[in-house]
Amino acid sequence: AQRKPQIISFIKSKMGIFEKRIYAKDTVFAELADGQYSFFEENHIQGKSKIHRNFGLFHDNELVACVSYAKHHRDSSKYTLNRLAFKSGVQVVGGAGKILKRSLSLIDDDVITWSDNRYSTGNIYTQNGFIFDADIPVDYCYFDKNRKIIVSKQSQQKNKVGCPDNMTEKEFCESRGLFRLWDCGKKRFVHSK
Repeated sequence: AQRKPQIISFIKSKMGIFEKRIYAKDTVFAELADGQYSFFEENHIQGKSKIHRNFGLFHDNELVACVSYAKHHRDSSKYTLNRLAFKSGVQVVGGAGKILKRSLSLIDDDVITWSDNRYSTGNIYTQNGFIFDADIPVDYCYFDKNRKIIVSKQSQQKNKVGCPDNMTEKEFCESRGLFRLWDCGKKRFVHSK
């Protein structure tokens, strides 16, 4: 299955199963010069995302936690918190609080983030200074059964894929082996300056 190691790691962390436990007080916080795409690809259930600024926690010179921010695609006066990830198999006690508090203090704009109801309640954000802003309704993406990948609904808009006038987006996608997958909605949170 796609991203199977990350899914197993996610489930283990929810069950409290870790190979190693360290404490946030024993880590070093730093802003990272390079986008940590490989860290998120290896350690986040959704993989990598756009990065404008990213910050990490290091333990014995090893990156054990990372958070990434990018400018909001519709409002450049705001940032989005795109990813927060911990090294697979490592529990960093107090790590989320440390990395969020320190990184948010260095971001000069408002920050928006979302939690996906399939995976989280978003409590990590409210515990770290974010305010709940809105419930986002259920939405869909597509699963491409031939390539075994997830495809965004935005990439399949009728005007982008040459959909015939007599077919709906859904019908045209299904004729090409793409089937809708629905999520469980999201929650949006805001951290204001």
